[in-house]
Amino acid sequence: MDLDAGEVVWHIDKQAMLKTFNRHLENEEKMLESIHGLLDKVEDEKMKPLFDEILADEEQHHRMLSRLIDIVESIDVSDEEWEEFYRKRLQDEWPDF
Repeated sequence: MDLDAGEVVWHIDKQAMLKTFNRHLENEEKMLESIHGLLDKVEDEKMKPLFDEILADEEQHHRMLSRLIDIVESIDVSDEEWEEFYRKRLQDEWPDF
């Protein structure tokens, strides 16, 4: 999906995307909690940097996913824009329509 290209996103698609992204965000939060819990228990000093890297990666992914949710939530398409979008699509696919 290319949000920067100005592609129109159906309301239903938007809701499905948000549901999927939010579920993924919840899983990310559980993963972050698990990693934090593991970090407190790791005694092997050689393993701590690995868990620190995993934690940093998960935190970055979590921030990116949160930002993507914000972007999708901000998409607002008016009825007129929908009508214009479909009119153009119909004309592109069936010029004589």
